[in-house]
Amino acid sequence: MTLRPLPDEPLFTPKQAAARLGLSVKNIMDHVEAGNLRYINVGTGKRVIHRFTTYNLQTFLEERKVREKPACQSTNVPALKPTASISGLGGVDFLAIPKPVSKKTPKPLSVN
Repeated sequence: MTLRPLPDEPLFTPKQAAARLGLSVKNIMDHVEAGNLRYINVGTGKRVIHRFTTYNLQTFLEERKVREKPACQSTNVPALKPTASISGLGGVDFLAIPKPVSKKTPKPLSVN
């Protein structure tokens, strides 16, 4: 275990962290469970009490930033690549396929 100095800044509760990020507490805890948001455990071994530093929240936001790429309007749509085909086969109409014949012999008609 690596010993690290305690942060000089205050620790935020999940409710405070959610308010800073503009998310719900449930959403914050979902990110914690998924491993997306790091936290400090200040609880005992049996009960985990989550606390967050400013650095935890900033790195979470940095990892979530998305840069949208505008579609380039000057490029053409790529042509479809030719695929190998067998020219000897034609299309088959599904209605033209006969039903399978049962292997059972029909019962003789009884005349009474």
